Amino acid sequence: MEAILKQMNAKPGKLDPAMRRFLLIEKKQDELNRQHINLVKRVDGVEKQLRCPSEATNKSVDKILHEFREELQEERRKIQRLCNIVLMGVPETIDGLD
Repeated sequence: MEAILKQMNAKPGKLDPAMRRFLLIEKKQDELNRQHINLVKRVDGVEKQLRCPSEATNKSVDKILHEFREELQEERRKIQRLCNIVLMGVPETIDGLD
């Protein structure tokens, strides 16, 4: 990463497109990681606040926690997809289709 930053400082505007794309992906991944951490904190906070013996309250707590967990899982899926690479114009082999 330091080498990339040095290259950016040495040659402003001269980064190749792949390097620019890499930096944008890295920035997006950092943003998704921050969102993930915030969601985990929210779920933890809701769990602590809403623990109650009342059955009616427990149902609403379960619903809220379910929604948070779904949101958290979607953020995890986004982070996993961020590392995927799609190659265009490269012929696939039989092994590649499996």
